[in-house]
Amino acid sequence: MSDFSELNQYRKGKVEAKKMEASTKETSDNIIAKWKQKEEELKGLSMSRSQRTKALNERFLIDGLLPIGYHVILYGNAGSGKTSVVLKLLAEMLLDKNNADIKVFFFYVDGQLSMASKFMDYIESIKIDNRYSIVTNGTAESMLNLVEEMLEDHPHPEQLVFVLDTLKHLTPDLNNKGANAKALHRIRKIVSTGATFLSLHHTNKDGENFSGTAEVEQDSDALLKIETTDGQKEHQKISTIKEGGRVRFYFKECSFSFFKGNPESVTRLDDGEQIDIELIKQMNEDKHLIGGIKAFLRLRGKATKLELEDAIKEDDDFDYSVRDIRSVIKRYIDVHWTVKKSGDRNTIHTYKVKE
Repeated sequence: MSDFSELNQYRKGKVEAKKMEASTKETSDNIIAKWKQKEEELKGLSMSRSQRTKALNERFLIDGLLPIGYHVILYGNAGSGKTSVVLKLLAEMLLDKNNADIKVFFFYVDGQLSMASKFMDYIESIKIDNRYSIVTNGTAESMLNLVEEMLEDHPHPEQLVFVLDTLKHLTPDLNNKGANAKALHRIRKIVSTGATFLSLHHTNKDGENFSGTAEVEQDSDALLKIETTDGQKEHQKISTIKEGGRVRFYFKECSFSFFKGNPESVTRLDDGEQIDIELIKQMNEDKHLIGGIKAFLRLRGKATKLELEDAIKEDDDFDYSVRDIRSVIKRYIDVHWTVKKSGDRNTIHTYKVKE
């Protein structure tokens, strides 16, 4: 009886071992199948043939800033000139004979209507109003609905440019990840047809970073920032567009001069000229002292550093320390004045106004 019991236990053990072996093999097969599935999913995220072709054949509508088929977000402080700069750049783009087939729809949801009206007069005067529409009536939602319907059977979506001013009007809550993702995925679907989309956007409270969640950067093709300071003339502004986050094309930093509230006045500064926004800001702070030094140099023709220091200190209109005067003299060499050094042992620096 004991031998029979042991035999049954042995047989039962073998059966259990086989079951365990089969279960282990099934588990192992499932794990391998899962790995392979995830590998295929990752491979599916690789660049498609059309994406590779697009990247290799980028065509810029605005040099270094806006390539066809991308979603670009340009953000900056209120009053930084986002709307003015973009309005004018798009008009210049349409005047280029290489862009004769391009049409622009500017969804002007956030700006002053008086500025829009004046600019519409301008685009009519240069005869591009049949290809440049400033859309002021309706909501961002209704405008995007029309875009989506239009693209369902449009033969040449690559000829269409859409601008949304501003992005906050498309999402109910910029600080809600889900809301931002939903809005940005709609735009991504639009650019997947070959159309081009430019969103204007605001900075957050610190004035440095973009407003909203990480999806703003992750679900767009480029995040650019516009920084602006006062120019040397009344109401003049100097703006520079630079990288503000991830940029997925060859970007070229550029600067502009314009007068506040006047898009027609926007002028792209020389591409070869390096515009230092921080220097311009500092120059505005030093404007009074710079004017005094230049006035003295024009009166005398030229002067040494010691003569400049004495002249400023003796003038009741100025209240600067010697250290401040010396810093300003040094800071604006080759900007507002030139300097010539004598060749003898006791070097003397002589300054003249740079005309």
